Amino acid sequence: MDSANKAKQRLSNIGIPNVNERIKLHFGEEYGITIKSEVGVGTSVSLIMPLVEIGGHIDDKSIDC
Repeated sequence: MDSANKAKQRLSNIGIPNVNERIKLHFGEEYGITIKSEVGVGTSVSLIMPLVEIGGHIDDKSIDC
């Protein structure tokens, strides 16, 4: 693998860990991203974050159930 491909692969592997770390820093260690994967079965991704109250009501516009 040439150096350009190595650099691209290295950079492509930092997104989810970076977001997970930022969630934990902002909201606490109990929040974040969990990924479980089993070959031939599937992948499950969980995002745990608190509901945020803005102006006396919960901002649930970004919640997709």
